[in-house]
Amino acid sequence: MRTKHPQQQMDEVKAGAHVAYTRTLTRSDLSFELMMNALRLSKGVPATLSEERTGQTLVVCAAALERARTRDLQEADPGRLKPTLQGSRLLNDLLELFLPAGIVPEPDGKLQVQSHPVAPHETSKSVLNSMQKPT
Repeated sequence: MRTKHPQQQMDEVKAGAHVAYTRTLTRSDLSFELMMNALRLSKGVPATLSEERTGQTLVVCAAALERARTRDLQEADPGRLKPTLQGSRLLNDLLELFLPAGIVPEPDGKLQVQSHPVAPHETSKSVLNSMQKPT
């Protein structure tokens, strides 16, 4: 259950009950997670950041990148992950292109998983930890 009162939230943190839901990210989640962070930046990030932070080249999301560029949501520069002005305005639509297979956005904005999750890759945790390092 979500709490809205700050004191209740602080009490839950102290009690270790502040996490409502956890799950291990799979390799198929990594591109989406990277794009959620990278495409929020108006200046974008170097395309090489994908391999540096996730261990995956952009080949894994090449189809989504091409759809984004075709819809004028993503800059055409292959060396940079950067939204266009329209992509910034329609960021949710842009990010939806990178959702892992089996996850479908609902009209209320919530995500529904329509298939069984893929077994997590054994290095997912180390990859995610490296994504949290400051650049």
